[in-house]
Amino acid sequence: MTDAAYYLKIISTFSVLLPFLSGLGLGMHKLKPYPLFLVFLFFGFLIDLTGWYMYITNNTQGNWFFRYAYSLVEPLFYFWWIGYFSQSKVVVKLTKIFMLLSFLFWLLIIFYQPAFSTYYIFTEVSLAFFAGFLVLEIVEGKKEKSLPLSFWIVFGIFFYNFCTFFVKGLLNTQIATDLWFIQNVVNIITNLIFALGFWMGRSGQLSNIVLTKHGFRRK
Repeated sequence: MTDAAYYLKIISTFSVLLPFLSGLGLGMHKLKPYPLFLVFLFFGFLIDLTGWYMYITNNTQGNWFFRYAYSLVEPLFYFWWIGYFSQSKVVVKLTKIFMLLSFLFWLLIIFYQPAFSTYYIFTEVSLAFFAGFLVLEIVEGKKEKSLPLSFWIVFGIFFYNFCTFFVKGLLNTQIATDLWFIQNVVNIITNLIFALGFWMGRSGQLSNIVLTKHGFRRK
């Protein structure tokens, strides 16, 4: 790993603190279900730190275990999140089906690890499709001039999965190693998108806003 790639990976890991701290500063603990998103972000941050520790200590098996576990948590959470905010009963039902399919696929790679890259392609392409659909749904249904918080989060989910599935699809190949900087750059931009959404929510105080299905509106 070159020095540039090493520092880029560090920046990528710690960039998640931007939306996390922005959300805490907004008082998100009082506005459901957004606290769950903050918990998810912090959980991912802890997983990354654990991965760094495993990498430094050459604990390949431990690093694989945590990466493997997170590869299930991430898509399941995103599918649930998309289903929660969608107004379409079809999308809600499909996201539940894809949660089940992702779980079954994840169990398969316990016994056949070469399918890990295919699993990433399946989950990330599916998430990009559903998130893209929900982005359009939110934009077409919004009544306020500004975009709601849910838009920024779902757009971040769409952007990340759309831009990284081809890199993860080449997992454990030299090409993926050479292109992994793309994954880190996309992750940084995604966290900036999340942070932007939380930051825009700071334009109103908690005492003057209420939570709607898709985000905030003034009382």
